[in-house]
Amino acid sequence: MQQNQASWWDTMTSLASTNASQLTSVLSSALSEINSETGLTIDSMNELQRSFSDLAGEDVSSIFYQSSEGMKMNMDAAEALVDAEFELQVANQQEIISTYEKIAADEQATASARA
Repeated sequence: MQQNQASWWDTMTSLASTNASQLTSVLSSALSEINSETGLTIDSMNELQRSFSDLAGEDVSSIFYQSSEGMKMNMDAAEALVDAEFELQVANQQEIISTYEKIAADEQATASARA
């Protein structure tokens, strides 16, 4: 594998884990706040909305609701968004892999033609 391919591969594989790690962190903070007396903070609500912002057509605000103990999160709706985000990330990774495979095949064909 050439140097630029290795670098590209590292970037591609770290992107998925970075997205998952960030989403896990945001959800963990939100879950901690849900169990508090005051509920979700505005900062956590904004972070959740940013985390799901790439889901076109999804109403992220639907996961929040007001209770007597502050803002809470509808866990079923949040789970559906996490599932949708996962599917989007899988599709993105599959597209990246397909692109990588095409680039590698093109480079191999070019190298074979030169030989």
